Amino acid sequence: VPASYLYQHPDSTYAITSGSNGTCSPSYLCTAGTGYNGPGGQGSPSGVTAYSSTGPAPAAVTGTNGTSWVFVHGTDGSIEADSLPSGSSTWTGLTSLGGDFSGYPGAMAGRGGYIWAVAVGGGDLSVDNLPSGSTTWSGWTNLGNPGTAFIGTPVIIQDTSGDEHIFVRNSAGALHASVEDSGSTTWSSW
Repeated sequence: VPASYLYQHPDSTYAITSGSNGTCSPSYLCTAGTGYNGPGGQGSPSGVTAYSSTGPAPAAVTGTNGTSWVFVHGTDGSIEADSLPSGSSTWTGLTSLGGDFSGYPGAMAGRGGYIWAVAVGGGDLSVDNLPSGSTTWSGWTNLGNPGTAFIGTPVIIQDTSGDEHIFVRNSAGALHASVEDSGSTTWSSW
C-alpha cells in the first residue's frame, strides 16, 4: 500500500490536537497539535475510508428480475452504473448517473423491482432509483444533512414492511437515518 493513501482522506480521521507522550527535541515529535504531530500522525481513523485507495469501491446488487448492477465512484465525481441482464454474458457498459460525489456509493435491490443508489457529496446525502420495468433513473434527490456534513459510504436497506432506510455518518461521528415509508415518495428528516 503506497504511503500516499494515508493522506488522501484527511476528513476521515479524528484529529488529535492535545496531549503528549513525553518530552523530546524537536517537541513536535511527542506533542500533539493541530495538523500533523508525532504522537498522532494524521489522527485516528473514523472508518475504513481514511486508509482506502483512490478509485472505485463498487457496490453491487442483483435485482428481482435477475439483472446484476455494479455502482462505482467515477473519476469525474459522478456515480456510474453498469448492468448484466439476467441470462446475458455481456455487461451493458458504464453509464453516468451524474452528480458530484466525494464518497463511494451504496446500493440496494428492493422488493417490487426497484434499484436504489445512495451517495454523499458536498456533505449532503443524495438518493436515486430505477423504478421497476424502467430504463430511466429517476435522478438524484438531495436529502441534505442534519446540520453537520455527512462523510463516507451510506447504506440503504429495505425492511420486511417495505420501508427503505438510509444510514450514514456525519463528520462528528454520529450515525443518522432517514426513512421512506412503503408506498411513499417522501423521506423523513434526519
